[in-house]
Amino acid sequence: MGIYLRGKSWYYDFVHKGRRHIGSFGPVSRTVAKEELARKKAEVVEERLNPAKARKSPRFDVFAEEYLKWAKTNRRPETYRHLASLVPRFVTFFGQKKLSDLTPWHLEQYKKHRREAGRQPSTINAELAALNALLRRAQTWGKLADHPGKEVKPLRAPAKEARFLTPEEETQILAVSSPALRRVVQVGMLAGFRRQELAFLRPEDVNLERG
Repeated sequence: MGIYLRGKSWYYDFVHKGRRHIGSFGPVSRTVAKEELARKKAEVVEERLNPAKARKSPRFDVFAEEYLKWAKTNRRPETYRHLASLVPRFVTFFGQKKLSDLTPWHLEQYKKHRREAGRQPSTINAELAALNALLRRAQTWGKLADHPGKEVKPLRAPAKEARFLTPEEETQILAVSSPALRRVVQVGMLAGFRRQELAFLRPEDVNLERG
């Protein structure tokens, strides 16, 4: 049968070697539905939809929990905190889908969802980078044959012009900073560190003799 439209969503229905495959691509265009049908048939031919293999692929939410535990041990504290704030958002969107069921279309839908929520392209691109890192880790651990993120292009983000504080603004900030915060602010002004770099800077990280 191929693809057919029901309501606003496109569905697929085809038979391969006596086994029927049915499902939905969601409210996409006919062109996208045709492309996804071709991809789905290719997966069947390559036995990616083999039930025995599919059972080995965990649900997204289950793997996400495992991934965060790994990140807490193997990534820097600030990196882990960043992931811990993003991964639950991914879980909310992808829910209980199996990793093997995710396609580039699902990631494109996530991009669309975040754009409609008013997020900036640079923010969405950073989230996609974190999502791709999660999927690559699943691939490395043998829980995903091929991650779909490599086929999803980042959004075009306009380049931001760097803005520097004026001497007057520096004076105003220092005037309202507590003694402890003033040292942090001064280091930030002089070194141009990011917020996370300032927050985790230790005395042993600083060598004034070597600059």
